[in-house]
Amino acid sequence: MNSISGVPHRLFAKQLERATDTAGTVDLVRLGALVSAAYTEAERDRRRTDRAMGLMAEELAVANRRLEDLVQALSTQNRRFEAALDNMPMGLAMYDSTEQLVVANDKLNEVLCLPPGTLRVGMSYGQVVATCTAAGHFAETNAEDVYATRRHIFSPGTAYAFEERRGDCIVAVVGQALE
Repeated sequence: MNSISGVPHRLFAKQLERATDTAGTVDLVRLGALVSAAYTEAERDRRRTDRAMGLMAEELAVANRRLEDLVQALSTQNRRFEAALDNMPMGLAMYDSTEQLVVANDKLNEVLCLPPGTLRVGMSYGQVVATCTAAGHFAETNAEDVYATRRHIFSPGTAYAFEERRGDCIVAVVGQALE
């Protein structure tokens, strides 16, 4: 309750104050006009809010359609990328800056004489080296030593090429570290 006038709503208390003369008499016509004006303003605000919400909903719908189109385009591009990877005649491995395998094709395991699915996205370079070491692909038998001698391939701007015996075949490794 408003402690000054005993009226529960501040707006009505102000309107009542405006409609009251110095003698304390309430002009009911004036009070009615003030209340009516408040309702009119509230309705105008509601319509503006509804209009703004409608415009935002339309903008969100357009943005959602654009996002769906983008997702569809990316999905198509991803399928093309996977088809290209799956049909490459050579193995491909791509690592990120944290030495995690982020792209690998099925041919990679075949070229390295490993069972399908052995090397997979998410493995660290250290895990890949350990797997290949365990399969007997390096003269060294200690995976940490192999990793230490080959880690230089991650230095930005480093281009490298070497051949290694993997089982009964020779594998050519070519790479380029990017920043």
